[in-house]
Amino acid sequence: MTYTMDGLVSASDGPSEYTHWSTSSSVSYRYEAAALVSHATPLSGATAGGTQVTVRGANFVDSEHLQCRFTSTKEGGSDSDGDGDGAVLVSAMWLSPTSLTCVTAPHAAGATTLSITNNGVDYVGNLPFLFAPLPAVTAVTP
Repeated sequence: MTYTMDGLVSASDGPSEYTHWSTSSSVSYRYEAAALVSHATPLSGATAGGTQVTVRGANFVDSEHLQCRFTSTKEGGSDSDGDGDGAVLVSAMWLSPTSLTCVTAPHAAGATTLSITNNGVDYVGNLPFLFAPLPAVTAVTP
């Protein structure tokens, strides 16, 4: 849905609020239904990264801001954006309004939660995702 308005615009959707003053004749805003996350596969990946994760749900938008976020459930986990929240962000690829994929980045071993964003600001979903080291062959005998 697109709205065109003049002057002061204020929009609020839960915890997010946006206000914009425009001196132009009109400003267009596009409002999308909130994304919903139902499940993802797989629910674990290697600490080295490179695991392709498919997320299913509803209202996914083909946007340059579409991302997956893996947030450590323990203090001191990985943090890709430097804000100390233990989150690692990766770009997602839109497949349809109900499906997207993302490829994990390197991450410390341990439990995380997986969430997604259509707009780079509002994250939804709280799916468990486990990062674990790949098994290593230590010996081979005949």
